Formats: sequence, structure tokens, C-alpha cells
Amino acid sequence: MSPTFTEWMMDGVWPEDISPKQAADMIDYYVQLVGVDHVGIATDDMFSTELVVQFATANASMYLACMTTAAT
Repeated sequence: MSPTFTEWMMDGVWPEDISPKQAADMIDYYVQLVGVDHVGIATDDMFSTELVVQFATANASMYLACMTTAAT
């Protein structure tokens, strides 16, 4: 299973409006639902990674904070 933000985008919520915590919570939901061995993160539906790299670079500290919190 690979969580996507497609459902949120259909409601007018775009990836740049989703906090890293919201993204981590969504991934954790699927991990709890089907198990960690069955959840992946895919970017194969993207035509370019430019926006993803820009977003991740601009918000790197928030990703680190979420990953640190999730590990505890």
C-alpha cells in the first residue's frame, strides 16, 4: 500500500498545504492498518521531483522533528 495525497487534493488541499506531521500521521495510519512491511512511499505519479525537493528542502527541520517524535 502506498499512501498518496490524492484524496486531499480532490478536496482542494495541496501537498504544500499539508504539514509534515499530517503526512507522517497518514503514513502511520496505514502502518497501523496493514503493517509496516506493506506500506511504501512512492513518487511514481509525479512528472517532476523539482517541487518535492523544493518543499522538502524548505521544510527539512519539520521532517526531522516528525521523524524524531515518531521514533520515540
